[in-house]
Amino acid sequence: MSKQDKFGFIFSNEDGVMRAAAVANVTSWLVLLVFVATFVTNFWPLFDGTVPFSELFNQPTSLVNVFYILIMGVVYFSILQGVSRLLHLGLDIYYSLYPDEEEAK
Repeated sequence: MSKQDKFGFIFSNEDGVMRAAAVANVTSWLVLLVFVATFVTNFWPLFDGTVPFSELFNQPTSLVNVFYILIMGVVYFSILQGVSRLLHLGLDIYYSLYPDEEEAK
């Protein structure tokens, strides 16, 4: 991928695409970890006994806000995992369209 093709220079090389995919993958796990930690921190007073469950059911918006954090973490995780998978898929498509000279023989 780092060679010049018939249309001009290729934007990225293989190492750059693999590095971007790895960064997206690691970042997605870190984002999920931070959001789960925030969710546990917000949800912990329910198990600690400082906030009774009956009071939580009287205010359903607070329950929604607690789970909103977790849902947003899962959404960001899914988006970044999708970016990583699409970069790998793009490399697979490129390899199938333009095989190396050694593989072609």
